[in-house]
Amino acid sequence: MGSPTPTHQMASNEIQFTLNESCRSEYIIFSAPIDVILSDTEVRQPDLVMVHRSRMSVLTKKAIKGPPDLVVEIISAWSCRRDKVEKLKTYARYSVPEYWIIDYSNWTLEQYILTGKTMSLLKFMQRMCRFNLNAFLAYSLP
Repeated sequence: MGSPTPTHQMASNEIQFTLNESCRSEYIIFSAPIDVILSDTEVRQPDLVMVHRSRMSVLTKKAIKGPPDLVVEIISAWSCRRDKVEKLKTYARYSVPEYWIIDYSNWTLEQYILTGKTMSLLKFMQRMCRFNLNAFLAYSLP
């Protein structure tokens, strides 16, 4: 697996910018690479991660230890199955409350929330752009 493509990086930067504009007062937003240690055997490096400021105790000098409040993965053709199936199950297993899957080739955003022990699709947004991502955030985050 190589480095992220320029398009992937542009999408990540744009989403992080929008999250910072909307959520920075309540959340700390991180971009890859940062380790999210979910257990002794499960470590992930999501594209973007948000941790509520009331949960700063999960931040260590080297990583986030425990489930963040939001994980964002930007998928590509080669990562689609891993992000939509394997990571979805992993984040549910380790009680990540919210997971977004961004498909920049189709400009879609899938918002999953933890319901019991599984992730449930809450919203599906097509033709994602910065304008409707801001509107999405206004109605999605507490």
